[in-house]
Amino acid sequence: MKIGTQSLLFGLVMGLFRILQGKSVGEIFLTFIVSALGALITLYIYKDGDARNSVKKDKK
Repeated sequence: MKIGTQSLLFGLVMGLFRILQGKSVGEIFLTFIVSALGALITLYIYKDGDARNSVKKDKK
């Protein structure tokens, strides 16, 4: 699954939790945006770290 798809799914799940809590539409939208961006950044850094680690292992 691509990084963008994973981050959007994470944002949707976090938004669903806010809907179940009965929060306002603005807060639900803000939660979706912030959690999706956070997941996107985290997954991008994690993928970049994996790529760097695999390069170091091949050089030994």
